[in-house]
Amino acid sequence: DAATAGATMTSETLDDYEEGTWTPAMTYGTPGDLSIAHSKQAGIYTKIGNMVSIMFDLRLSGFTKGTASGSLIIGGLPFTTSDSANGGWGSLALYQATFTSQPIINAATSSTNLFLNRLVSNSVFAVLDDPDANAMYWGSIVYESA
Repeated sequence: DAATAGATMTSETLDDYEEGTWTPAMTYGTPGDLSIAHSKQAGIYTKIGNMVSIMFDLRLSGFTKGTASGSLIIGGLPFTTSDSANGGWGSLALYQATFTSQPIINAATSSTNLFLNRLVSNSVFAVLDDPDANAMYWGSIVYESA
């Protein structure tokens, strides 16, 4: 159902609105022989124009890092992130019980992945701690799509 502009606006119509589900999956920048079992993989999104709002609930039931390395990633975003200078960043709510410092999340430019980092000190980021076998991640992010 399209929404029309108010009485003081020009005749604009909200013609690019979409809701749906997506399947988040945890991996690493270099997966190697990583083995992750998910007990829950749920995600929903709302897209209005080029702004995408997502929520996810990702729970692990098994984790073996093996030769995996690099950034911890939640993959499978429903839309590719924008190429614009600030289009790949979003706001965060992300939770997991064993973090040693504040988790930070960003969606890389021209990607369908969320890269998880932690804030070490003022403007210094590090790779997020490895999860344990029963880790839970849930949160939301808003980003600009390509």
